[in-house]
Amino acid sequence: MLRTGIAMVVALAASGGPAVGEVPFVFSGLPVTSPKLQISVDPAGYSDSMLDLRTKFSGREYLSGEWAGAIYYEGGHVPAMSRWFPDRFVFPDSYTYDPETEMPNFSGSGTFSGYGPNADGLDAYGSSISNDDFEIGLRYEFRDFGADQSGRLSLGLEPQGLGGAGSFLPSQRYVFQQTYTFKNISGMTLNNVTFYQFLHTLHGDRGVYDERDYGGGWPAYRYGITLQGDSHAFDLRDYSTKLVTDTVAMKFSMPPSGYELGAYGMKNAGDHQFGKPATGTHLSVESNSLNGSDFFDPDESDPDQDAWVSGAVSFNLGSFADQEEKSLDVLLAVKSSHVDAYPPIKLKVHHAGMINGLYTIQFEETTMNPLVGFVLRKSSLLDMPVKDWEFLPVGYQLDVPMPNWRTFEFAVDTESEPSAFFSVVPRLSIGF
Repeated sequence: MLRTGIAMVVALAASGGPAVGEVPFVFSGLPVTSPKLQISVDPAGYSDSMLDLRTKFSGREYLSGEWAGAIYYEGGHVPAMSRWFPDRFVFPDSYTYDPETEMPNFSGSGTFSGYGPNADGLDAYGSSISNDDFEIGLRYEFRDFGADQSGRLSLGLEPQGLGGAGSFLPSQRYVFQQTYTFKNISGMTLNNVTFYQFLHTLHGDRGVYDERDYGGGWPAYRYGITLQGDSHAFDLRDYSTKLVTDTVAMKFSMPPSGYELGAYGMKNAGDHQFGKPATGTHLSVESNSLNGSDFFDPDESDPDQDAWVSGAVSFNLGSFADQEEKSLDVLLAVKSSHVDAYPPIKLKVHHAGMINGLYTIQFEETTMNPLVGFVLRKSSLLDMPVKDWEFLPVGYQLDVPMPNWRTFEFAVDTESEPSAFFSVVPRLSIGF
């Protein structure tokens, strides 16, 4: 006997699949966790995964790539050029070096050190990478800015060049801190050393550079780039749909030598899944020349202007004598707000069983939410979360056999699998 279970499980992910012949990169990293936010980093300090851990939005993603560092310097054993710390970017997938040479810019052990709790009682970790000239140590941890909103990190929202008092939002309580320590191991002096930090978020529609002093917690960290964007998400408490505004900012305690807000590829030239975008701020990093733009808000209504949004800052660290060390840290903070968009989803199952030799599930979503679609999952057991059930690559028919009905039809082998459970899983259609 086959039985059907209807479960409210949301799977929020960027839409689209791989092109023919291409296999997507898979990002994996060490999860660094706070009570409300988690980021996973690889040993080069790169991340493609920063997740909301709040109960109502658990699992929402803030990054789509790229949280990445790079360095430019002259002298040493390799030619002068900007070198990314990670060997590849994920979504869109691209290598940061010529893969035919099999020579990434930096190498490391691929392992992490655990440092135990920091001053805020949150676990800290470390890793290191190196090439023939630099050894770069990295430390990762969350910092607790406290329950009082007035003590939170201030996230600037106005372009610096606009003048005036500006405006800001207080960050979430927990803020990620990443610290870089650069050591010259070349045996000679390295000159014109410039460090870059690059940021591209999943829902960033606009961005600014702002260095006004808004007070709040750690006011020295006034220099930074803020990306903002809007998207829809399920509130997992009742499966209503919210319009969410995400604010993601990287903040520094020293003035940068350069900054740039700009594109990370044009939306009419690529699917943002495979290949390095042909236009954007990442290319300015690679050319060691940020253009000083403090604002970017592409016109989404104009296909020739619409672009994915990114930002980068640079710091001229000067010259390094042999064995000299210098350190710099960056804070990565978020703030999310939301308003109601659609009421809680209501599913009504009209039929679940065999019809004309096919297992058939017919159901309605009675609130008529235009953003909701569905996928199907299957399990032979009920003692595991639905999110871990097997995904069935089965599409459904819309308005079959009645208006607003949806129908899944698929073959089953009742002899080899006499009992199974199916879950119709709602998911939101999110643009990217």
